[in-house]
Amino acid sequence: MPGRLSSSMTTDSSDQPLAALEQVIRRCGKTTNWIRLEPINQEIIDELGSLEGKGLFEVKSTSSDPPKPFPEPALKHKDPVPQAENSKQQIAVPTQQERRDTSQLDLNPLNATNLDSLHFRIRNCEKCNLCQTRNTVVFGQGNQKADIVFIGEGPGEDEDRSGVAFVGRAGKLLTQWIHSIGLNREAVYICNIVKCRPPGNRNPNGDEIGACSPFLYKQLELIQPKLIVTMGNVATKTLLPSAMGIMRMRGKLVDFNGTPLIPTFHPSYLLRNQSALGNVWNDMRQIRQLLHQRVLNSPSKSHPQEDDSL
Repeated sequence: MPGRLSSSMTTDSSDQPLAALEQVIRRCGKTTNWIRLEPINQEIIDELGSLEGKGLFEVKSTSSDPPKPFPEPALKHKDPVPQAENSKQQIAVPTQQERRDTSQLDLNPLNATNLDSLHFRIRNCEKCNLCQTRNTVVFGQGNQKADIVFIGEGPGEDEDRSGVAFVGRAGKLLTQWIHSIGLNREAVYICNIVKCRPPGNRNPNGDEIGACSPFLYKQLELIQPKLIVTMGNVATKTLLPSAMGIMRMRGKLVDFNGTPLIPTFHPSYLLRNQSALGNVWNDMRQIRQLLHQRVLNSPSKSHPQEDDSL
């Protein structure tokens, strides 16, 4: 059968009534009297099946190829079946679900070809100790081909609960910043250096940053923004290890692997130090001007065909 089957079809065939199995065979295997369930990775299908049960995801066929008949299995009878007794179609029922050799299944996050695939691959990440205390991997959200990416340091309590980066008071302030440059949140991309909440909202340590930053670099590689804005000291020094502190770096235009980068204060810092708000508005004016120039003077981004592979 082409494509993947829903989790309800992946149970052992011996548990299904023979009459029901015959109906499936007649409906889907018109050119043969043998049907075989596609071997799939059980861990993935269990995950998708749980989402399907909640109405959040529907498992559909991912193949556009026409169905191909499977070879007839060898029957257990040693002697040929007499012609008179062969008036009814013989059905070979597999007694055990076939399993795919998953050794070749590539789930390396750094080989993902789009953001959805990357998100799927790290949704259960255990590369650092933050996995022991988090509720949710906060991957990031927004336009997957955004011209500008805003990067913070890590999710807080509200983000850990909702799975969305920059919500709550700091998120509302960031939304105002984005509006001030003539955009809305759906037009930009927002993410963090680490994807899991550090306990007590502390700054992530070096091991946690080292484990998670490759995912951020992969996000930037896939998005290919025209401008990056780092918010706060942690985000700035992660992308620019030799940079001075945020007080000196704020508002300065620097280069990150060929992409302009402007550091600014983190929204949470502004909530505690409103006297610095004027500096941030100056940064936003500079960001708006630079982004406007780069969008007008650079060719449109190519939009390669999305690869649905995981």
